Amino acid sequence: MHTIWKYPLPRPDTFILELPKGAKFLSAQMQGENPQSWWLLDETLEKVPRKFVVLGTGHEVPEHEKLTFLTTFQVHGGAFIFHLFEYEAPVG
Repeated sequence: MHTIWKYPLPRPDTFILELPKGAKFLSAQMQGENPQSWWLLDETLEKVPRKFVVLGTGHEVPEHEKLTFLTTFQVHGGAFIFHLFEYEAPVG
């Protein structure tokens, strides 16, 4: 059975989430003062590590890494803009 789960996002930083296989990214937004991400997933499936990075506008993007853009979200009423990417290479 698929359900929607929420995971916090650091800002800006590289991080790993342990997500069930096939978890699908839905959205990233601020909830109160904290950036969060929402995922559609089947919590009964085996968890696998997935690597992400949050970058601020104007920050250097690691060119030697293959990244997939997921979304952009605003912090403090748009004072800061962050961009969420997933590393294409599996963690391991």
